[in-house]
Amino acid sequence: MLKAVFGFAIAAGLGQPVVAQQVPDGFSVGALGITGTNPYAGEDRFGVVVPLLGFKRGKFSINTGDGASLNVITRDGLDVAAIIAPRFAPFSAGDSTALAGMNRNFSVDGGVTLGFAATDRINIDLRAVTEVTDEHGGQEVSIEASSLITLGRVPMLLGGGAVWQSADLAEYVYGVRGSEAAGGRPAYAPGAAVVPFVTLGTMYPINDQTRIFGGVKAEFLPQALSNSPIIDESVVTSLTLGVSFGF
Repeated sequence: MLKAVFGFAIAAGLGQPVVAQQVPDGFSVGALGITGTNPYAGEDRFGVVVPLLGFKRGKFSINTGDGASLNVITRDGLDVAAIIAPRFAPFSAGDSTALAGMNRNFSVDGGVTLGFAATDRINIDLRAVTEVTDEHGGQEVSIEASSLITLGRVPMLLGGGAVWQSADLAEYVYGVRGSEAAGGRPAYAPGAAVVPFVTLGTMYPINDQTRIFGGVKAEFLPQALSNSPIIDESVVTSLTLGVSFGF
């Protein structure tokens, strides 16, 4: 269950600090608490605490949630990076009887991210990846616009966007392969899909070494995904709260 919950939260973008700040070079350790709804049949809410480990040096960074990133362009509000990112299994066969006999494994994506500061308070972020292992062969493209707001002295990012998943990836996450069909669980291939989402998050520095961060996210599954025999939620919500120590 831990693998599935951690993977689902990271896939939703919840493991990432959600207010852009200059993170100093060095190592970091921390912890992330995650709770939310689980879209899979036979599952309800989940709650778990997972460790966070990271390292940053100049244009290179690596951490347990996002994988490795290397900035290749930083100019006039534009940041472009090459990334290698983990994609944790979205569920495990033992999570519920509805998922029995269905196997999903860890995979790795490679691609690029593009961030553009349209103004001093509005960011546009694009991420495009393709699988570089041999688990599903899918691709994913996401776009998000976010605006910096303040509540008292606390900076917040209010964002919204959408994630496009190729047919192969959507089947891997939400579908039922032909070999997995069973009584009451027919094969289901949703095809390529677009999932809109909204987010609200913050990262607040306590001092030069310590940051707390958190966020909420809501995803709205289209009918092609929510009609899957292994899905019983059309709106998926998540809440995270974490702390990170740098040294």
